[in-house]
Amino acid sequence: MGRENIIITGRFPSSDFSLLREVLKFDVLNKLEVILYCLYSEYEIPLGTIFNRIENMSNQIVFEGQIELTNVTEQYLKPFDCIPMGWATICKFKFQDQIPLALFELPEVSWDEAVSSLRFKV
Repeated sequence: MGRENIIITGRFPSSDFSLLREVLKFDVLNKLEVILYCLYSEYEIPLGTIFNRIENMSNQIVFEGQIELTNVTEQYLKPFDCIPMGWATICKFKFQDQIPLALFELPEVSWDEAVSSLRFKV
């Protein structure tokens, strides 16, 4: 641990949450949870991993605080116990105190709209 990071491309569309309720285990997201598209990971990152900061693509820190990886799936809605190395994923994260504004500023995207936007770092 220590070098793992995830590139976030955007928010999963709230209009499509019904597709993910079972696989990501939620009825309604609580105010500290968010579902995001993540680019291909260079590492296998297990559920429960705590990220400590968010950086923009210019390496500027835009948020510091605890962010837990709680659930992972992919385009075929198969649940995973980690973010597999080399896979693009849809992930549910839980923030300890607040979701930073930088995440709300991300666009709602689909698999075809992978633009690097933010980086979660351990």
